[in-house]
Amino acid sequence: KTAQIDEAITIKEKQIELLKERKQIIIQQAVTQGLDANAPMKDSGVDWIGEIPEHWGLKRIKHVTSKIGSGITPSGGGSTYLDDGIPLLRSQNVHFDRIDLTGVARISDKTHNSMSNSKVKQGDVLLNITGGSIGRCFYVTANEEMNVNQHVCIVRPTNVVMPVFLNAVLASEIGQGQIWFFQQGGGREGLNFQALKNFLIALPPISEQLKIANYIQEIERKISSAISMQQQQIEKLKEYKTTLINSAV
Repeated sequence: KTAQIDEAITIKEKQIELLKERKQIIIQQAVTQGLDANAPMKDSGVDWIGEIPEHWGLKRIKHVTSKIGSGITPSGGGSTYLDDGIPLLRSQNVHFDRIDLTGVARISDKTHNSMSNSKVKQGDVLLNITGGSIGRCFYVTANEEMNVNQHVCIVRPTNVVMPVFLNAVLASEIGQGQIWFFQQGGGREGLNFQALKNFLIALPPISEQLKIANYIQEIERKISSAISMQQQQIEKLKEYKTTLINSAV
């Protein structure tokens, strides 16, 4: 019985991985080729981007953002953290599917105001630029006071690019590939701002970005729901296994 349960759990874990891969493929296609399968295409001139729709442009991130920069560790380090205060986002708070405030460090208003250059705004894309989680990114949906430390970079889009679209590009193979390429090429463990500013993205008109952003959010919602369902079933199978063993012994 336990062997059968373990096999069922393994199958469900594989299904979760396949769902994550499927999401990545769909989003990658949306941010490089758009939603119109019949749109005329052109060569982007960049190997890792390939063909893009004829009416799209190719831009460096520095030309579609108003800010690229990270924060600092507050003077005094961890001793300045409070139980209640302004959230200070670190790399462990930035994930590919959310900004996670569980166990977030907090700082005083005074410290927050002294770090005015790294205050977070709604619509900012946050990107981890050091350590094992380098490349993880997500956009800020909440309209509340927050700050970041030196391991998290604020990428603030201008009105020519939507946060959801920019985040999707950075999270896609195009963005992650450029991060990987920079690291491999320089032998560095971090991503500097100059390299990030020169990242290339394929950019559709803002009206088309809106459609792509809505499409991406719908795909993410559906796949997250499917993954959540599989995870719940895995937990129930584990509970069943424990109950089975307890009753048997």
